[in-house]
Amino acid sequence: MDIASQLSGAVTAIVRRVDALAHQRCLVVAVSGIDASGKTTTARLLAQSLEAHALQTAVVHLDDWHTAPEVRFSALDPGGHFYRQAYRFAELFRLLVAPLKADRRLSLAVTLRQLPDNREFAHTYHFEDIDVLILEGILLLKAKLRSQYDYTIWVDCPFEMALRRAIHRNQERLSAEEIVTDYRRIYFPAEELHIRRDAPQSHADLVISTATPQLHHRLQETKE
Repeated sequence: MDIASQLSGAVTAIVRRVDALAHQRCLVVAVSGIDASGKTTTARLLAQSLEAHALQTAVVHLDDWHTAPEVRFSALDPGGHFYRQAYRFAELFRLLVAPLKADRRLSLAVTLRQLPDNREFAHTYHFEDIDVLILEGILLLKAKLRSQYDYTIWVDCPFEMALRRAIHRNQERLSAEEIVTDYRRIYFPAEELHIRRDAPQSHADLVISTATPQLHHRLQETKE
């Protein structure tokens, strides 16, 4: 089953919840999973489906809210440190999620971080009359963050398949050997810790799978 088909139930549930809110506030949806699982594609397809139902939808990517390299990386316990320090969660929720959720509109000038070169850049978010905010990224379903969301989706994918996708897309602009080293030393240990500690799949409203070969090829095509 393709991603759009797997999302059909989520679309129905989200549309109903937006209708129940009667535009009193914005609905917040989290799309999470391990690195290279297909989160970005899932968030994009979900946004398209919701917009087809005449819902104003905004997508925010967590990667833009990375901390500086000297903050998020450590030779001591690389995975655990990344799990704790990789993102500016407090700022994201205080400056963007909370006010947009409450008012359905937001104008926010903020400094973000561009990967893979870690360049800081100035960006202004401007949202008007937003019905649904979709947050997309890893680690979003930490236990301490789950109360922030109205609906949650976990994108399930085996680690080895995700690693093959990461090598293929090479958004880090590294050799295959360097990507494998970083994923096995930092990112996957952080995500394995997240799965053990926070049980994101068990707490998600919907779990979709991107593990089939057909979906694997389609996800690759969207990155090329």
